[in-house]
Amino acid sequence: MLLTDFIIFVLSLWVGFEVISKVPATLHTPLMSAANSIHGIVLAGAIVIAATAHNVVGYILAFVAVAFAAMNVVGGYGLPGEIFSRFTRTQQAWLGELLESASAHMLKQAQKRARKLGVPSIQLESRRGDVAQTILEIAEDLEVDAIVVGKRGAGQVAGMLLGSVSQKLVSLATRVVIVVP
Repeated sequence: MLLTDFIIFVLSLWVGFEVISKVPATLHTPLMSAANSIHGIVLAGAIVIAATAHNVVGYILAFVAVAFAAMNVVGGYGLPGEIFSRFTRTQQAWLGELLESASAHMLKQAQKRARKLGVPSIQLESRRGDVAQTILEIAEDLEVDAIVVGKRGAGQVAGMLLGSVSQKLVSLATRVVIVVP
């Protein structure tokens, strides 16, 4: 039984690593630690181990695994505000400027790529906020007929656990949403 528990633990680690490695680097920041909910996979694995424990060692491992996984899931939501509040106003302003600069650079790169592909007119805009909600606001402001969005390709399980902008757009939009793989 201990071998089975160990195999489940190793597989949980492997699945967690594979799912996390598919998350874009921009989400791997303390300010975006809501992505820590991925530790729900670890918590589910720990609960499975707890259900199959039949000896003292299994119970101890299960307790420790559930405790650490639960701390990761719950702690990840309180951490961003605490970390951000430790920055001085000057540092917060600098971080905001850095993010704005990175956003402008990425938009210009996308514009260059689109022009090379023959797109005649491109309007660049950068806004802060929830990605899906911001896209819906822009679509409303511009009165577009359809929203075309790419899909990250993380898979259905990762999409359910991490959330998917394209899924959120499809469910919330009042206009046509075309999801491109």
